[in-house]
Amino acid sequence: MKFLSVELKNFRAISTAMIALADRGLVAIRGDNQDDSSATSNGAGKSSIGEAICWCCYGVTPNGAGGDEVVRRHSKGGTSVVLTVEDNGHTYVIERYRKHSIYKNQLRLLERADDGTITDMTLGTNALTQIEVEKILGCSFDVFAASIYAAQEAMPDLPGMTDKNLKILIEEASGSNILQGAYEDARLRLKLANDALNEHRSIIERVSETIVHKENMADSYIKALTSWNLAKNEEIDENKRLIEITAEQVADLAKDISGLPTKKELHEKSRLLNDKILVNAETEKDLRAIDSKILQNNTECARAEYAWKMLLAERKANAKSIAEADGQIGQDCPHCGRPITEDEIAETKSSLLERKSKIDKAITEARAKLDSALESSEKLTDERLQKERDLVDVSAIFAEKTSIERELAELTNYLNNFEDLKIKLKNAEKRRDELSKLRSPLEESLEQVTKSIDELGSKLNELKKEEVTLSNNVNIADSVVKVFSPAGVRAYILDDVTPFLNDRTAKYLSVLTDGAITAEWSTLTKSAKGELKENFSITVNHKHGASSFKSISGGEKRRVRIACALALQDLIARRAVKPIELFFGDEIDDALDDAGLERLTQVLQDKAKERGSVFIISHNPGIKDWIDQTITVTKHNGGSLVKDEST
Repeated sequence: MKFLSVELKNFRAISTAMIALADRGLVAIRGDNQDDSSATSNGAGKSSIGEAICWCCYGVTPNGAGGDEVVRRHSKGGTSVVLTVEDNGHTYVIERYRKHSIYKNQLRLLERADDGTITDMTLGTNALTQIEVEKILGCSFDVFAASIYAAQEAMPDLPGMTDKNLKILIEEASGSNILQGAYEDARLRLKLANDALNEHRSIIERVSETIVHKENMADSYIKALTSWNLAKNEEIDENKRLIEITAEQVADLAKDISGLPTKKELHEKSRLLNDKILVNAETEKDLRAIDSKILQNNTECARAEYAWKMLLAERKANAKSIAEADGQIGQDCPHCGRPITEDEIAETKSSLLERKSKIDKAITEARAKLDSALESSEKLTDERLQKERDLVDVSAIFAEKTSIERELAELTNYLNNFEDLKIKLKNAEKRRDELSKLRSPLEESLEQVTKSIDELGSKLNELKKEEVTLSNNVNIADSVVKVFSPAGVRAYILDDVTPFLNDRTAKYLSVLTDGAITAEWSTLTKSAKGELKENFSITVNHKHGASSFKSISGGEKRRVRIACALALQDLIARRAVKPIELFFGDEIDDALDDAGLERLTQVLQDKAKERGSVFIISHNPGIKDWIDQTITVTKHNGGSLVKDEST
């Protein structure tokens, strides 16, 4: 990771500046405050260069300034810092703005190809873009502030840090924080592998329980099927006996029926008897008709005889009247007493004679009618006698008919029984055929359960094979966890980191303190049980009595902090993940005597040769005697301009 250049506009005190950062060696940044002669180099804005790089990367300066605090006072806006970095063959441009007329307060990330093509990698929010920026930089703000930028006011107190904070810095600086993530990931994978194995074993247990349950079901089905088959065989035997008995009954009844007249024959006999009965009934009907005629004829005879006799009586009375009329001739009239003459009774006699003639005629006619009626009576009597001779004795016919009907009923009963027996035999034979084909529903259930048991058995075998694989996965995952655990590869890395930090810190302290002070980095300690336990700390000792960091003087503490910060920067510069070859020291030479300044510049010269670029921000005029390259920040009329005198 190389920081190629930085461009500032209206940032803090600086109006505008363009500074190359890569492969510069040791460079001194000095100030010239022309607006305040009493301040000399202070207040010129020399610290703004390093602060601008930090603000561009993280949105805050090393001493915590952010927001509108970074806007140059007299500009009222238009603040921007553009940082160009190179990483693994890719060139990125990081741009951060504040109160800008175009980009407002935006953070922008661009990738610049060799042909000048720009790809905008800016995301929807500054927070999302910040994540991408830190991925490219490969370190957090804390690591940057602790190892890349060392300031008199903002320099981290590495020896005084807690275990947790120091651990974060060391692991990120060394790149082993990735291993921490790998450790957590490995533990998660182990948990998932264990969960998968336990879940798989639960499945095996459930499948085994299901097999036992299915086997119990199969046993129940077999018992029930055995009982069912026994009942079926008993029914088959009973059905067989029923067929034999019924067939024998059918044969016997058929034999009995064969000796009886047929229904047709009996019906024919019955029909003939019915015909006789009908004929006799017709004769009786005729007799009743003749009797009716005889009765009617007798009535007519009686009437004719009565009429004839009445006419005879009337004729007798008429003859008497005629005789009486003839006897009145010569008799005295009862009324006048004169004798009655023949002429006086002639009219009466004539009338009586005329009446006699009519009566005689009527008598003749009445007699003829009476004779005709009597003749008819004789004929009807003869006809009735003839019909009576045609009558037969129906009681014998009815007796015979009753006998035939009894035979017919008996035959019908035989035939019905015969049909019933045949139906019974047919049903028995049908049931026999059904029984021969009949399968218990339990057979299908037993087949399904048996098939299910076989399938579950195969599945169980497969599951047990998979269990071996999953168990191996757990063992592998456990091994991976052990590799990435504090006692694993991280321990080896930290075992390598700790000697490196101790070596570099000792190198710097030997120069800065003439070997009077030592600082020892430690990352792991052993517990009483001999188990490795993380414990990050820096132990400081002074040859002349002080046994802790707290016990040494302020100046000595500052030298220790500088040495530790330089060692930490060396660690970042050598790490495999995102090495950063840049160091800013902001007034770290403050309060150093000439000898101390000489030692410091010697250390920084060596570091610059090893690490590429080291920038020292100083207001000590003697620094120029030790550093060839100088950048001067001059403040004039409220604005600072940067002049790179080494270019």
